[in-house]
Amino acid sequence: MKSKNIFTLSIVIVIMLFIYAFLNIFTPVGEYICNKREEVKYLRELKNNPNNPENYSKLAIFYWKENNYSKVLESYKKQLTVDTTASAELYAQISNMFLIVGSNSLDKPSYRDSAFKYVRKAQMIGDEDPFVLSTIANLYEHLGEDSLALELYKEVLTKFHGDSLMLDSKLFKQDILKNIENLQKNEKQNN
Repeated sequence: MKSKNIFTLSIVIVIMLFIYAFLNIFTPVGEYICNKREEVKYLRELKNNPNNPENYSKLAIFYWKENNYSKVLESYKKQLTVDTTASAELYAQISNMFLIVGSNSLDKPSYRDSAFKYVRKAQMIGDEDPFVLSTIANLYEHLGEDSLALELYKEVLTKFHGDSLMLDSKLFKQDILKNIENLQKNEKQNN
């Protein structure tokens, strides 16, 4: 009787190990397949209605979640070609993408110049927009102008009311607070 219980327990353990191995091997594959399906869905929507700016935005957000920043940049730039009333946030987002993509590029000055070009356009549309101001602060930070960046990030908090169409309000505010905290730590270390 005891050997039968040990045998049953052994089989259960082998099955559990097999399930564990199966999930570890195939979960990433399953995620990849699901993500590809989602991408195909957005691309199909875009193909069916290429003049709808929202489709480019959805695709850009999808690529953002995938950490494919060059595709995010490409999607937002294409959105500009069909969006006749592009928001300041869209231009600011493009500026941010130039900074992110450019940070891994050998041609950093060119990307930084493009980031400035798009943030200037964003300023012309909405110079008091919190996202535009945070983008400018981000540019200052990239240039090593931490005190100017800190000042602007603090201003963003006073102007942000969570009414953005493109941003997750909670995440945006958390990012701003984290940037302020990091800049204040750097400031203390330098003094």
